[in-house]
Amino acid sequence: MPDSSLPPLAVVCRACGYPSAASVAGKITVEDEEEGVPFELSLIQCEHCESPSLIRQDEASEAAPVEVWPTSPRTLHAAIPQNIREGVTEARKCFEAGAFLATTVMVRRVLEGFSADHGVSHKKTLHRALQELVECDVIDARLLEWADGLRLLGNVGAHFTDEMVTKQDASDALDLIEAMLDYVYVFSAKFEQFKARRDEQATPKSRRLTRKLNSGTYLVVPASASWNRDLSCQTSDVRPMPG
Repeated sequence: MPDSSLPPLAVVCRACGYPSAASVAGKITVEDEEEGVPFELSLIQCEHCESPSLIRQDEASEAAPVEVWPTSPRTLHAAIPQNIREGVTEARKCFEAGAFLATTVMVRRVLEGFSADHGVSHKKTLHRALQELVECDVIDARLLEWADGLRLLGNVGAHFTDEMVTKQDASDALDLIEAMLDYVYVFSAKFEQFKARRDEQATPKSRRLTRKLNSGTYLVVPASASWNRDLSCQTSDVRPMPG
C-alpha cells in the first residue's frame, strides 16, 4: 500500500500514457557501484491506472525520474536508418505523453521516410509510394495492407475530423511499424545471409544420389558419376538421399 508519509511523485505513466501524481509505496537509497554516487529507487503506483513501476532518481541531479521497471521499449536495430529510427522514437514519445493522434502522425511520417529510403519520390502520394514499393519487391501484399492501414490512421491524426484514435490504436501502430521495419531492414537481410552461409557449407555428400541394388543394399555415388551396365537396376531406382 502507498506510504502516506511520502510525497507523490510526478511522472508520465508508461502503462496508461498519462501524467500522474503517483503515490509512493516505499523507497530506498542505493550507491552506484561505478560512479560512487547515491540514488533513490522508489516503488510507485499510477493515480489513474494503478499500475506499479520502479523509478530511479539521482540525488545530485535535477533530471527527471527514470523508470527502470517495467523495462523501457527495446532499441531499434542499427540496420534501420538513423533518421527512420529517430522518427519511431518521436512517435514513442508522443505515445508516452498520451498524445495518441500525434503518435499516428509520426508513424505516418516514418512510412514516408521508409518510402524515400527505397528511392520512391516524395512528390508522389504516400498511397502511390507504397504501391510502388510492392512493384519493386521491397514489401509484399501483406505488408502493403499493414502500411496502408497505418497511412489511413495517420490521416485521421493529421486532419480535423470527428474520428478518434484510441490508446490501443496508437499502440498497435507502433508495434506494426516496428515489425515492418524489422522485417525489411533486419530479417530479410539476415535470411539472405543465412542462405549464403548454407550454400557455402554445402558439401558434395549432400548432393549425392543413391541407387538401390538387387541385394537390397544401397550404393552411394556422386551425382555426376556414370553407371556401369553390370549394376542390374533401373534408372528409376536412383533417388536423392533424404535431407
